[in-house]
Amino acid sequence: MFDNNDTTRQAILEVRGLVKEFLNQRALDSVDFNVYPGEVHALLGENGAGKSTLIKIIAGVYHPDYGDILIDGIKRTISSPKESETLGLGFIYQDLYLVPHLSVAENILLGRYPSNLGLVTRLKLVQQARGIPDALPISFDLRTPVKDLSVIEQWKVAINRAISLKARVIFMDEPTSSLTYEEVKELFNSITHLKSKGTAIVYVTHRIQEIFEIADRVTVLRDGCRVQTESITNLNIALIFQMMVGRKFESLFPPRGNVRTDACLEIRKLCKRGKLENIDLVLHKGEILGLAGLVGSGRTELARAIFGADKKDSGDVIINGKLSKIESPQDAIKHGLSFVPEDRASQGLFRIMDVIQNITMAALKRLEWHKWFKVLSGKKERCIASKAAAKTGLKDLLMRRSIRFLSGGNQQKAVLSRWICAGAQIYILDEPTRGIDVGAKVAIYELVSDLANEGAGIIFISSDLAEVVGISHRILIMERGAIKHELEAKKTNLQEVLDLCIKHKAA
Repeated sequence: MFDNNDTTRQAILEVRGLVKEFLNQRALDSVDFNVYPGEVHALLGENGAGKSTLIKIIAGVYHPDYGDILIDGIKRTISSPKESETLGLGFIYQDLYLVPHLSVAENILLGRYPSNLGLVTRLKLVQQARGIPDALPISFDLRTPVKDLSVIEQWKVAINRAISLKARVIFMDEPTSSLTYEEVKELFNSITHLKSKGTAIVYVTHRIQEIFEIADRVTVLRDGCRVQTESITNLNIALIFQMMVGRKFESLFPPRGNVRTDACLEIRKLCKRGKLENIDLVLHKGEILGLAGLVGSGRTELARAIFGADKKDSGDVIINGKLSKIESPQDAIKHGLSFVPEDRASQGLFRIMDVIQNITMAALKRLEWHKWFKVLSGKKERCIASKAAAKTGLKDLLMRRSIRFLSGGNQQKAVLSRWICAGAQIYILDEPTRGIDVGAKVAIYELVSDLANEGAGIIFISSDLAEVVGISHRILIMERGAIKHELEAKKTNLQEVLDLCIKHKAA
């Protein structure tokens, strides 16, 4: 196991002074980084901080302009992914890159099948996959096609493939992004197993709260530079956030406005079998209501049920004091609700359309040329789209571009502009800042605050606890489909919210 106090240990992997430029822009600027046997080293940073560039250089995808890479203290030139593999470096990306129709054993030994006179021997294939030294224990049949496995089972296959290649350092990119709460626990158990065998893990994540459960050391990159490498025991969530963005997290958020006394949305006894249990909540006009919880806690399921995207089994939705029938997104839109989904690319955008068309999609009735003729007025469309976009800070010169070519931050502004254009008064925002840089995040925070100050009610769902605490008036913490805690944001802090989010896991 890793010992932070052992000064005699030799790093498996070390990089010194790495520099990489693209079109005269420095993606990495004299970065140092090292990994020791049996440690979990968390690599953190905002989008564009340099994490991906560093990993691709170590993987042999990119070549550094300057700097050295050492394996066991010996300088190496890694010119290809194959060479990094032979040096004991393994990489597991979010997509996993498994072959879905091949079996578990075939995926583990992909490209290295045992054969007899050119024919693959299935029995020997399974035996060899099962006999890999130090592999993770696998309870499922190695002859099962990978497509039939759960996400965590597929992760185990990917890890065992890396182990079969004798990887001594395994890079894991956002490993929990699609895992449930129980699967996260299972992954952490697998990582603990790897540590016990002396394997090092480089753990890349945006979910800062996770690293306090699994990491030994943390390295933070910002703007292509290494800010600091520190033992996890010397850090807290607020300090890490400050290292990542260069200032205290409180300074990123606009002042909280005043919440009105009248409710714009009430949810009573909302249930969805196996997903949500007796949800009661009240959202006031002018209020930003934060929704926190671990993966699988039910946050997204609640948002989709309120908006009518998923059918609920029971429960009442009351809008502006009136019982309302919300059975579809169309019903929700008619009642002034809006929804910015977690998966912006597949659920929030019309990718083949331009920005104007994306903005006006929920307000087509307003664009009709004449009440008797269902023909859209292009002039009216451009006008109301520009007005909505101006409120979000979306530049007019982007309006005719295909939305798929915009940055993540501008795409999110366009989605928010759509609901402003539709005249929404209740906003349900699920991970509204995921995948966008700090500057765009600040713009989103200011827009959300402005909408609340104008009287809109906002449900703000995020895995980033810092922004939940920083922007909300109240915070609800969910666990296993139920609301477990309610906090007043200005009377709590990051650590308390984190502790409450993981409290039930220890129980």
